[in-house]
Amino acid sequence: MKESHVAFTANGTSIYELAFTGTPSVVIANYEEDLKEISTYERMGFSLSLGLYNAVSPNMIRGAVEKFYDKDFFEESATKGLALTDGFGVKRAAELIVSLLDNLEKKDD
Repeated sequence: MKESHVAFTANGTSIYELAFTGTPSVVIANYEEDLKEISTYERMGFSLSLGLYNAVSPNMIRGAVEKFYDKDFFEESATKGLALTDGFGVKRAAELIVSLLDNLEKKDD
């Protein structure tokens, strides 16, 4: 991912991995339920949303690729992705799970 200039992906954890590596992404939704989320990523500035897979045209793909020819647009997208991630999400999730389990054990006592 880190060596890629731009990545095409669907909604999922790969988007966060791409953001962490500073790799801008073009996201295509597999499900209608994903549209709101991938639009949010676009508003945040680290990806482009092309919408639902069955509505994506070759011209839309070409247009997305061409946007990243603009060095300023590319660098801004990469920077915004890096700013949104710190690499410690797994640690925070594990700490939260341990805390929840500790609280459950205290209730059982």
